[in-house]
This record gives sequence, structure tokens and C-alpha cells, in this order.
Amino acid sequence: DNATINKVNKDGNYIYSMAKEVKEIPIDKLEDVAIAIGDPKVLYDFIMFIKESNKEKLIDALIKIKSGMYLYYLALFMDNPPMKKLEEGIIESGDPLYMYYFALDNDITGANVEKLVDKILMCNNNVEILGKCMLLPINIKQKIEISTKITKLLEDNIDNNKKKVK
Repeated sequence: DNATINKVNKDGNYIYSMAKEVKEIPIDKLEDVAIAIGDPKVLYDFIMFIKESNKEKLIDALIKIKSGMYLYYLALFMDNPPMKKLEEGIIESGDPLYMYYFALDNDITGANVEKLVDKILMCNNNVEILGKCMLLPINIKQKIEISTKITKLLEDNIDNNKKKVK
């Protein structure tokens, strides 16, 4: 019954273990359940460790659930990863930390660092990540935008702390 299936499959690990061990069940059906569950680690495991898996379909699902971390891991560890697609997925995820890692990592070739930094500027107020972006190979305009944003964030922080003290 569905309640039992939902309880067993709640985090997707059971589905992944079935894909590895039970060859009589079609992989595409197990993939569909894994996608419906939406656990990014399970989708990553399917892509990386189930040879017969539909990698494109699973990557699309990972992009839809905006898992910056697992998209970054695919870029690092997958054989012949679709880099442009993963880069777009990282940007769509809105996760500034993994966008930064994607831009920084020397093992990820062809990353559009300036595009990634533009998105980080749009969606991030973390002074530490913004400061790290200053060390990336970006244009001077972006460096000025980053320094302006960091300055504003620090000024806002000082103003907020003054208000709390009063």
C-alpha cells in the first residue's frame, strides 16, 4: 500500500539500494520514484553509481531542486560532466557558496567566473564569500561592485550595532 511505500522510501535510500541490488525492477521506474522523493544525495548517487541511470534526466531533477552542493560535486567527480548545464544549475540554485567553489576550483574547466560572480553579487550578503570573490580572476568593474557592497554591508552592520547599544 502507498503508506508503506512512502514510509520506506521517505528519504530515497531504499530506492537507491534497490537500484543497486534488484536487477528485475526497471531502473527508469526507480529513477522516477527517486525524482519524486527529491533527495539530492539519492539523485547524486544514482548519477554517479548506477551505470544504467538516465544521467540527463537525473541532472535535470537535481537542477530543479536547486542543490548547489551536489551539482558542484557532479562537476568535480562525474566522468565527462555537462559543465555548462551544471554551471547553469549552480547559478539557478542561488547558493553563493557553491557558486564561489565552482568559480574557484581549478578542476572545473571553462567556468564563466564573471557570470558566477554577477549572480553571487545579486543574491548574497555574506561579507566572507564576497571578499573571497575579490581573489577570483574577474574584471575591475566587478571588483568595485564587490568592494562597494562589502562597504555598505559593514556600514549597515555598524549602524545596527549602534542601535542595539542605545
